[in-house]
Amino acid sequence: MREILFKAKRINNGEWVQGWYMETFTGSALIVTLYDHILGMIEKYEVDPNTLSQYTGLKDKHGNKIFENDILDYWENGKENIKQRLKVFYENGQFVVDHYAINLLNSRNMSSEIIGNIFDNKELLGEWYVKNKRQCRFKRVGEVWV
Repeated sequence: MREILFKAKRINNGEWVQGWYMETFTGSALIVTLYDHILGMIEKYEVDPNTLSQYTGLKDKHGNKIFENDILDYWENGKENIKQRLKVFYENGQFVVDHYAINLLNSRNMSSEIIGNIFDNKELLGEWYVKNKRQCRFKRVGEVWV
């Protein structure tokens, strides 16, 4: 079963929190991190909805969950010195990456590493991102992108 998970920045302290997303009838955005209806326990945090990011179902080379709005370094195994920088986002019902070497995602011999996100580390994209805005769509097959 696919894991449905979100992350966003907490309103009160700016820290990231992961869990289930919900909106209250008053319009507040919440991430619920713990819910047990039998014990009557709920742990929730008000979050900035502008930072809301959905889990892609994929993990990087360290086993870290890749979320929408993450910035990745992506390379062919054995060629760590030739990296592509990617921004993950959601568009038209699928997760998409921006980068300039579209054919790299067709290889199963690839590795990725999360190096930041667009909210905390926008400078990682720098001029590179402005100059190279081609889009590449990927689909998930197991734990790899093809």
